[in-house]
Amino acid sequence: MGNKSKLVNIILVVLNVLLLTFLILSMIYDIKVLSAIYWLIAPISMLTTLYLIKIWSGNGLSIDNKNSKLVLESFYNITTCVSIFYALTYFLIMFIDHITNQALENNIVKILFFIVTASCELLTIYSINKTKKNTQKLIEKNIRKKQ
Repeated sequence: MGNKSKLVNIILVVLNVLLLTFLILSMIYDIKVLSAIYWLIAPISMLTTLYLIKIWSGNGLSIDNKNSKLVLESFYNITTCVSIFYALTYFLIMFIDHITNQALENNIVKILFFIVTASCELLTIYSINKTKKNTQKLIEKNIRKKQ
């Protein structure tokens, strides 16, 4: 699992750099292909974030039924809310573009969506780190109990 998560983290960093690069290029040169690539990379980044969540949610804790369920429940609640907000924002932008045919070309929409993307990924990483720390504390607590 460690190698998978490291690989996914590297892919996320590369995707974010590409997303930022195409955001800047599409704002400077105002070429539709650059904007299209930006909007193509965005859902790939979203799916990669969801895959990272899948990797971490695949690790069930069975140390202490009550406390491990609380740790996992907190992780699931945060990541579910973030994922739903992220997807709804993307679909709302696509719906508005379907109606107006101008939303995807608007620089403000691109910047705001990049901010949403970065925020959602940071919240996901925060949730993973928080879960790791809480799990470590739970393991140490159970080891102390046994000694």
